[in-house]
Amino acid sequence: MGEDATEGNMARYGRALLEHLPDETTNLLVELCSGALQPKPVSAIDTEFVDSPVSARLLEPPRSKEKLKEKGKEDPKRRGTLDDKPSLSSLSQTTSVVTSVVPTPARAPSPPPPTPPPSPRQFFAHFVAHSKQFVQFLERVAEKRWGQSVNSLGVVTINPPNRSLAELESEVSEQAAVWNTLLELYLTSADEKTKAIGVLRSGGDTITGSHDPKLPFDNMHALILCSTFQFTDGLMLLWEQMGMYEDVLRFWMERALDPSIIPSPSNLDLELESKKSSQRVLIHLAQYGPAHPHLYELVLRFLTSTSELLHRHSADITKILDVIEREKIMPPLGVVQILARNGVASVGLVKAWLMTRINESRTEVESDRKLIESYRTETKAKLQEIAELSDPEHPRVFHVTRCATCGSALDLPTIHFMCKHSYHQKCLPDQDIECPICARHHSVIKEIRRTNERLADAHGVFTSSVAENGFEAVASAFGRGILSRRLDEDNSGISVVV
Repeated sequence: MGEDATEGNMARYGRALLEHLPDETTNLLVELCSGALQPKPVSAIDTEFVDSPVSARLLEPPRSKEKLKEKGKEDPKRRGTLDDKPSLSSLSQTTSVVTSVVPTPARAPSPPPPTPPPSPRQFFAHFVAHSKQFVQFLERVAEKRWGQSVNSLGVVTINPPNRSLAELESEVSEQAAVWNTLLELYLTSADEKTKAIGVLRSGGDTITGSHDPKLPFDNMHALILCSTFQFTDGLMLLWEQMGMYEDVLRFWMERALDPSIIPSPSNLDLELESKKSSQRVLIHLAQYGPAHPHLYELVLRFLTSTSELLHRHSADITKILDVIEREKIMPPLGVVQILARNGVASVGLVKAWLMTRINESRTEVESDRKLIESYRTETKAKLQEIAELSDPEHPRVFHVTRCATCGSALDLPTIHFMCKHSYHQKCLPDQDIECPICARHHSVIKEIRRTNERLADAHGVFTSSVAENGFEAVASAFGRGILSRRLDEDNSGISVVV
């Protein structure tokens, strides 16, 4: 009976056969779905040669000596040549002629592309009342068809699959269906939880690395299964693989606030379970917090939600506040708003922390005030100097006696700049109307102004900066003059030739 006939008969009578011969029927279905019943392809094809007149003449069997002698009597001239042995040169020539004339065997045609074995999904319904045989059937099909297996210790082994089957797109869906069903069967049995952990740890599409072995099950389907069967270890593993760290924390927060939702015997100590759950929150925060700082705010809200949690983890709250301040996760005002949202937390809990932050803020404000005052004094002096330089009725007296370039005593002709630098005329480049010393400092300022003018037209850069921190971006733009009216550059190198 061929593969097609076996598939049809098993689809029709498989359930009845499993009732009477469960093991034998399971073995037959494994062979059918793993491709063991497929006919083996013929590796070589026998070719027949058709003798041509030339080949028949060249491959003619040798005649006997008596016939040759009788024939030689009729022709005496050929008698001597018939009795002599053939020379090596004549044999080699004859062999080369035979080799070149005899046709070469025809090449075997390439085998047809392999057809995939029957889908194991069509036989799933037969195993409704035979869960043990169902697990055996799925495990053996996965091992023989795709080289995938998991042992009782949860160790997953993935061997290189059949290349011809791996290239078929239908095999991906078949593997996912098999492993999704296997995971559900493992979770229904208390003795197979280790295998379930092994499958979850070595599978899914969230495992990074192109060369890492993966079991192709559906992550969302696995999440639903673990949630339905209340398999906590599986939920934690899947959430971590999918980067859902906030869900991990919220899971333990929910159990800490309401331990009665934990499926357990009636004599369960709810207070002890609440302590364990809140401690798990802190453990996972220490694990995920450095890479995801927003979790500290979430845990701070949780620990200050009830008086029991606040009293239990008062020292942990202080540590979290120190991390928030050190990493600049939240401003002090944001922390105060979280603590003041309900009547649980008191000022005494964070009094020392608030006093430290207030003193630091006061020191920073005082430093900024002194800096602003120095800027105002410097600006006032510069404005007065500009007014004096711009006043034509206010004469400028130059007391410089040495050249700023060569350091020698000044002699006529001398060039004096309003910046109080004086030079010999010979020490200046030709047609230079700007002070060489001040030009280097002014060039930097001019370049900054030109850059700011270019940024004024780069609306995309300004929009992205506003999206990140609007107040800081607008204040910085005002400070650099990007939002102000453009001013023409004035030459500061006003010179007087004496």
